[in-house]
Amino acid sequence: MTEEEKKAAGGKNEAVAVASGKEVSQMKPGDYTIHLLIQKAKDLNISEEGTINVIVEVEVQGKKEISKEIKEVSATTVCNFGSHIFFELFKQSVA
Repeated sequence: MTEEEKKAAGGKNEAVAVASGKEVSQMKPGDYTIHLLIQKAKDLNISEEGTINVIVEVEVQGKKEISKEIKEVSATTVCNFGSHIFFELFKQSVA
């Protein structure tokens, strides 16, 4: 959110128009559970002869979680993670 959009919101819990044309609202105070499903990754930028080990790291409100590791991934591999990541956010307040 740009400084102009922050000023337009006036610190209130009102929707703010963003560049994509969609509206985003501030989080209301309270407890939240965020559930992420990491399904798959493909078309990774890996050299033709190389392989890598792949993980996904996600950070929400300063808390980090890491998916399971998929080993020996090549340029043509589709990584099927099927990882569920949960974030428990308690007593969130409007910033």
